[in-house]
Amino acid sequence: MLKARKLKDQEQLWHALLFYTVGETVREVLAADGLQYEPYATKNGLFGAKRSWGKFLGPLDEKWKPYLRGNISLDQGIQRLVDTTFSGAVK
Repeated sequence: MLKARKLKDQEQLWHALLFYTVGETVREVLAADGLQYEPYATKNGLFGAKRSWGKFLGPLDEKWKPYLRGNISLDQGIQRLVDTTFSGAVK
């Protein structure tokens, strides 16, 4: 999708997406068994305001989490995330 738009993922949204997805999935699975878990990225401040991934947390929560919960398709989740995080991006 980025390649088709001639955009570059210089700040590694794909990497932030991976940490977020794994962390949220593990958190939800453990919560179903009554266990608490703080995802690695959260615990270690990878999505902190002063970090390059900080700007991704809101879009991941708002645009990607609905996919993780089964409310939208993978294509919709990716489209929404890319549209939000790359709006106004320099090609």
